[in-house]
Amino acid sequence: MSVFKIGVAAVAVGAMTVASTIAGIIVQDNWDSGTENWTGSQQLGFPQAITLTQTGGQLDISGGDGGGDLSYFVFNNTDMAGNQNWNAGGLGANEVKSVRFDFYAGGGQAPDGLSLYFRYNQGGDDVYWYYTLPTAAGSKHYDINLLTDDVINQNGWYSFDYGGGGTQSDLMGDLSDIDEVGILLTFRSFEAGQLYGLDDFTLDDEYFVPEPGTWLALGFAFVSLGITFRRRLTEALDGVRAMVIA
Repeated sequence: MSVFKIGVAAVAVGAMTVASTIAGIIVQDNWDSGTENWTGSQQLGFPQAITLTQTGGQLDISGGDGGGDLSYFVFNNTDMAGNQNWNAGGLGANEVKSVRFDFYAGGGQAPDGLSLYFRYNQGGDDVYWYYTLPTAAGSKHYDINLLTDDVINQNGWYSFDYGGGGTQSDLMGDLSDIDEVGILLTFRSFEAGQLYGLDDFTLDDEYFVPEPGTWLALGFAFVSLGITFRRRLTEALDGVRAMVIA
């Protein structure tokens, strides 16, 4: 195998092994026995129009009626949300600091939208926070930190319940007492019979961070590629010079 191919292989392996450093699972729903207190409702309180079933160790979400975009909350407000010590900026042990889960999009197409969300009841009024996630066909794993340096409303958490979309301070305050956690799923427009799956929904007591060893491996691979490309470019220029001189 050429040095170039080895370098490409190293980059590919490194990209696939970027992982999280997870210290401990606080609670996890893996749907090995029933729907485990999860439910679904259409956004804005409209009647439920989706079906949740436990199939093969995951939560299947089926629906879609051939109309326009339909968004649904799929959530747990008991063992996953209301009974946990959610991180409010502290450094204490056994606080929920990150959420991770696997999501499956059937039919060879991704949904029109997917967000992690939580609901916080403030003086009788519900406040919703969202974290928009990239979608893809097939299976995809997500790791989301509750408190990060992401800019609110650009590439991090946001809420429509604050005038300007919410600030980091608002987010930290609302994380003190979560009443509901789950996903906001938007079905594809004008397509009936859609199927999605959710598995290993996990509340963790550590922030998601790339493993240092993975970054070192990727750095070495990119350096190797740079050396290889430089040598090949030099060889090509030497060949051109030889042709010109001849």
